[in-house]
Amino acid sequence: MKLAKTQRAFTESMRSKYPNLFPEPENEDYAINRYGIEVYQGWFPIVEHMIDQIAAYAEHHEIDDFLRITQIKTDYCLLRCNTTLQNDELNQIINAHNEQATHTCEQCGNPGEIRVERRWKTVLCDMCNSKK
Repeated sequence: MKLAKTQRAFTESMRSKYPNLFPEPENEDYAINRYGIEVYQGWFPIVEHMIDQIAAYAEHHEIDDFLRITQIKTDYCLLRCNTTLQNDELNQIINAHNEQATHTCEQCGNPGEIRVERRWKTVLCDMCNSKK
């Protein structure tokens, strides 16, 4: 439960920072409104930087009235970000942060590597991996 509370707090902090970048909170058609940002705290800085860059892109191209982040999650050790608009520039922002995440421990944010246990993939540093 501690993780869920931490994820909710992080989601709310990002929503407060960029209210126009997220769908209306009561609209549960979007996963971000139902589940929040679904990553472990080690990736919070990567996700925040990605959101900062998406917000800057939206403002620069004057599409901040249309662009919404609809889901952010970890999926088989990859950082996934879905938006209402897609193009090469947005994909480059998202892909660059996904690449960074694949080398960052999901738990603590230290350098990590992809680990596989019982067909489940995670990115962990040696210390967090030894705690399992």
